[in-house]
Amino acid sequence: MSIELLNLGCGNRFHRDWVNVDFVSNDALVREYDLRRGIPYSDNRFNGVYHSHVLEHFTKEQGSYFIKECYRVLKPEGIVRVVVPDLEQIARNYLDALRNVTEDSTNLNSAAYEWSVAELLDQIVRESSGGEIKKIWSQETIINEQQIISRVGHEFISFRENYLHDMQSHTSVAKNSIVHSLKRRVRNLLMRCLKVSHEDLQTSRFKNCGECHKWMYDRHSLKALLISCGFKEVDIKTAWESGIPNWSSYLSLDVEDGVLRKPDSLYMEAIK
Repeated sequence: MSIELLNLGCGNRFHRDWVNVDFVSNDALVREYDLRRGIPYSDNRFNGVYHSHVLEHFTKEQGSYFIKECYRVLKPEGIVRVVVPDLEQIARNYLDALRNVTEDSTNLNSAAYEWSVAELLDQIVRESSGGEIKKIWSQETIINEQQIISRVGHEFISFRENYLHDMQSHTSVAKNSIVHSLKRRVRNLLMRCLKVSHEDLQTSRFKNCGECHKWMYDRHSLKALLISCGFKEVDIKTAWESGIPNWSSYLSLDVEDGVLRKPDSLYMEAIK
């Protein structure tokens, strides 16, 4: 009997044995589809559905619809695996950092506190790509680097290796061309007519790009959501364990060179 597995919002983490879907596709193995509209497959098709750090980018109402769609496309006894930033972990990290900086306001404790606040709030309130977290990661020297690695792992390491170098070597596009000037004039005229500022337009565009977190989950709220959508036998997992068949072959979805890709994660599975 063939086994079909579905990876939703996969980004650049996908496997050729899976059906892979994302909002934007950069590979022939990934189908492009707006998952806010649902999941573009028939009922009772898949043995397993997986998504990592996707659910939090939907509003609470959109997230409920998305999980119901996961339930719909799963076969009876199929497994959903949901990976999200763990609100409980983030909150505990903030409280620990607050206590430490209150008791001893060293530079290290202050940096750890600033990071914990950014981790808690920045993804929700930011109005430009990267927000406060990008500012912290872009510092020449980061005295609490090990704390950040322990929280977000591979994502931070990759950023530090690539981003600053890319920024230094970036070549800006010339802005004095006739075409560019004409476009700018038309845009400015239109915004004046609509009484919309350039800043408001940029913020609105960013808020709709999908980068921000729209809701957060902990072990209680995520379990409650899964049960409300019809799932049973909800269980917390680790990155290395899963009820999905042959999970050991797919560890690269959650693990990078033997290390958690996203240490701030909550891993939860449930059965249809």
